[in-house]
Amino acid sequence: MLGFLAYCRSHGLYCHIYSVQGMIFDTPACWNEHWPEQNLARLEGQQPPAEWVLRVREYCPALLVDDLAEWVKTAREPIYKMAVLSEYSLVETARELDQILGLSVTSSDPRNLEICPTNVSKGAALCQLAELLAIKPEQIMAVGDNYNDLSLFGVAGLSVAMGNAPELVQQQAQVVTKSNNESGVAWAVHQWALGEAF
Repeated sequence: MLGFLAYCRSHGLYCHIYSVQGMIFDTPACWNEHWPEQNLARLEGQQPPAEWVLRVREYCPALLVDDLAEWVKTAREPIYKMAVLSEYSLVETARELDQILGLSVTSSDPRNLEICPTNVSKGAALCQLAELLAIKPEQIMAVGDNYNDLSLFGVAGLSVAMGNAPELVQQQAQVVTKSNNESGVAWAVHQWALGEAF
């Protein structure tokens, strides 16, 4: 964790941390000022409803601290995820951070990185949920639209990429549905889970 923060500081990268307290940061920036609006699912070009933004701000408040490294040293609760955000592509940064032991680096956009412990991923969560609910992998359909969804594809019996997903994500999926602007998830559920036309 401290190695990750030191890397970000030495490379002038903005980062923040997610814990049970919320989103923790030490550098005010557009990414923490408007983060609910940027993170809520929405159709291209549309803003999320105001009540959604308020709900997210209540559920996961943005908290400014003096120094992230010092906060990490004294934190008594688990850290769930770290994020690196930039105006520029972070593809090379992802390769470098991937070399830090104990970290898993993924992304949902070329300008953001999501960093978790190596045993934490959407795929790992899906495995735990399937075990808890006694659901076999072949009974699971996973739909994803970016690199951070690839771990789901290795777990699910049917992996579905959104039509707007990057080419590599589409290649890793068994099938491709329509884009998010074309109700791709609903189309996939009707087509492959329910077996009926949509």
